[in-house]
Amino acid sequence: MVEKDMLEVYELEKKASKKYMQEVKRLNEEKYRPIRALLVKLAIDSVIHKHLMEALLKSYREVRGLVKEIEAYKYIGPEEFVILKGFGEVIFPMPQDPRKKMGIDELVDEYLTEALEAPPLSEEYTTALEMIAQIHLESEKKMKEIYASLAKKELHPIFRDILSCIEKDEEQHYRILKKLTEISKKRRIAILRTYVHHLRVHLPIKQKFIVCL
Repeated sequence: MVEKDMLEVYELEKKASKKYMQEVKRLNEEKYRPIRALLVKLAIDSVIHKHLMEALLKSYREVRGLVKEIEAYKYIGPEEFVILKGFGEVIFPMPQDPRKKMGIDELVDEYLTEALEAPPLSEEYTTALEMIAQIHLESEKKMKEIYASLAKKELHPIFRDILSCIEKDEEQHYRILKKLTEISKKRRIAILRTYVHHLRVHLPIKQKFIVCL
């Protein structure tokens, strides 16, 4: 089950990093600069996650093979104990994140600052936001859930700490995309209201009545 989840999330990360970069390249005009900056951040994170999961998956498989080959379970316990819990009290020294004191909502708002400040009534910009959120939201949600599940298992401390860190990143990604969905909806409503107002001002009286209906 652990290996299956690792493989699934690795494949999801591969697809996500590729799609994010495709969006970065597609939205290459200056007007998309704020959202491109956000996409670059998501793409970089996804590439890092992809390679970390590839390494963890490879390590997990090799350790399983090693334990079976030397029949280590005869000396130090069942195979799953060796793989999942590790030997002794191994602690993986993760560096302190300078942003650690910030809450996740604050981090999300920080990443979205430029996107939030972009012109609200730009049709093309709003469409870009909608597409990005639509394409990536479900994938990020799935990855977040898998990482959370893996991080709770009694894995080797090195595995567990890495997975826990990636899980926090994915939680950020999910909230960013969820907020993008909310932002794009508000922008879409603002655009429609502006359009309706324009019609009411410029159309003849009979047609104005139809618009009001």
